[in-house]
Amino acid sequence: MAGGGESKRAIYAALFGNLAIAISKLFAALFTGSTSMWAETYHSFSDTFNQVLLLVGVKTSKREANEEYPFGFGKEQFFWSFVVAVLIFGISGVMSLNHGISYFLSDHNTHEVKNTLINYVILAIAFVFETNAIRIAFGILRKTIRDRGDKLTLSVYFRA
Repeated sequence: MAGGGESKRAIYAALFGNLAIAISKLFAALFTGSTSMWAETYHSFSDTFNQVLLLVGVKTSKREANEEYPFGFGKEQFFWSFVVAVLIFGISGVMSLNHGISYFLSDHNTHEVKNTLINYVILAIAFVFETNAIRIAFGILRKTIRDRGDKLTLSVYFRA
C-alpha cells in the first residue's frame, strides 16, 4: 500500500475536486431551481465530507501503540472507511430522496428543461476535477506497483 503521504495526496485531490464540483452544482441549483441539480449538490457535498472522514481515518490510524491499545490504531482507517460507506448510502441518499419526493408531491411537479448550458458547464467542471483526481490516484497506484517490484501493468493489476 502507498505510504500515508501518498494516500493523503489522493484524498486531498478528491476532496478539493469534490468541493469545487459541489460549489459549482450549488450555484447551478440556486440559479435554475432544478431538483436534480439539488440532488447532485447533496451528493457532491456528501462526497466532500466523506473525504474529510477518510483523512481523519488516515490521521488516527498513525497514532502509536500504547498500554491501553498495544496493537496500535491501524484499523481505524478501515472503521472510518466504513463510516464513509454508510454515509454515502444514508445521508446523501435520504436527502436526495426526500427532496425528490417533496418536489413530486408539490403543486409544481411539472419540470421544464431550461438553461441546459449550465448543465454542460457543470459537466465540464466535474470532468476536469474528477480527471485530475483519478490521474493522481493512478499515479500513486503505478508508483506502488513499481515500488513493490511487481511486473504487473495496471490492467493486469485490476484483474489480479
